[in-house]
Amino acid sequence: MKLVVTSDLHFGDPACALVRCAPGVEPQVGPAYGRFLEAAGTGNDYLVLLGDVFDFSIADYADAYAAARAFFLRVRDDGIAREVIYVPGNHDFGFWHVTMHEANVINRVRRFRRPRSRWSVPGVLDDRQGAGPRGFRLPYVTPHARDEAGGPRYGGLFLDHLSMRPGDAAGSGLRFNVAYPNVYLVTDRGECVLLTHGHYFEGYFAAAGEVSREIAGDDLSFAAGGPDIDELVGLNFPLNELASSGIGQAGPLTPVLRAVQKEINAGALDRVPRYLDRAVAAIDRLLVFPWYKAYLEWITDAGLRKVRSLLLERLGVRTPPRFDGGFAARPEVSARIDAYLGAVALELQKLNGEPYGCGLPSVDRLIFGHTHEPVV
Repeated sequence: MKLVVTSDLHFGDPACALVRCAPGVEPQVGPAYGRFLEAAGTGNDYLVLLGDVFDFSIADYADAYAAARAFFLRVRDDGIAREVIYVPGNHDFGFWHVTMHEANVINRVRRFRRPRSRWSVPGVLDDRQGAGPRGFRLPYVTPHARDEAGGPRYGGLFLDHLSMRPGDAAGSGLRFNVAYPNVYLVTDRGECVLLTHGHYFEGYFAAAGEVSREIAGDDLSFAAGGPDIDELVGLNFPLNELASSGIGQAGPLTPVLRAVQKEINAGALDRVPRYLDRAVAAIDRLLVFPWYKAYLEWITDAGLRKVRSLLLERLGVRTPPRFDGGFAARPEVSARIDAYLGAVALELQKLNGEPYGCGLPSVDRLIFGHTHEPVV
């Protein structure tokens, strides 16, 4: 089995060098595409995309998909691979949300079936001889969710059409499979490699789960030994959706949010203090107390000032993971990876049990993107 693994293509971001975009002009492959083709080679069985393929936190849907179309048409024409395994990340988390909703709600309602809740769909890429079906599969996908060819795709995807031109025969485009947030690659030597984007290793994208457990305590119930991967994705859904489509599709607010995001990443805060001052003033106006509870006014004012100070302090020392080859070695990141691998162990138990019976070994190696530096 021959495959190429990459991540963080960021289609829609003007800085993306794989695709050149200009107002009013159809996107074309950019200066980095030749290097990508040389590195990837041709005739691969699978092209594995580990997240941040579309950049919905920067571009609107139309621009992101238009840029991706230019790339995937060339991938098809150059014969890099016939099948794509796509694992969304944080910048394209909104795509996973849409896919999940279509597969588990819309498509089931159309078939008069009961909608279901499903937050994660692991993929298995198995190259072992005699260990069951070789190649890619989605163990959780039931027969009625498969496409007409019986393959493992998830959600009745439109993505294949991004690699097709008008008049092309049905099925002539790339074949897209989607899993989230994990793909388990089992080599012909029996090693198990975990492929994921890696955004849950960064504080922001795991914060909702960590804070909610700290606040709610025993009121939160998890699977035995949990939270498992499904619960982890659900817990962190609000902040992940906010950082993806919640920013990129906010219309006039998007440039403001992006400017704040860039400031925070650069550690040079300009707008943020002004915005926090205005937020504190707005909250203070809402908190009106009667004269005999004037002491509450002093307490809330002091509390708001303290929160403002803590936020500025925390944001000012934030170290973004991009281009950080030592990201995984940070103590707080290492702790999150360990916690994540605990959830992975629960997912493997489920995949190895009935009715799936995947027979997957324990994870030997982790490959993730997110940092824009190769991490294995």
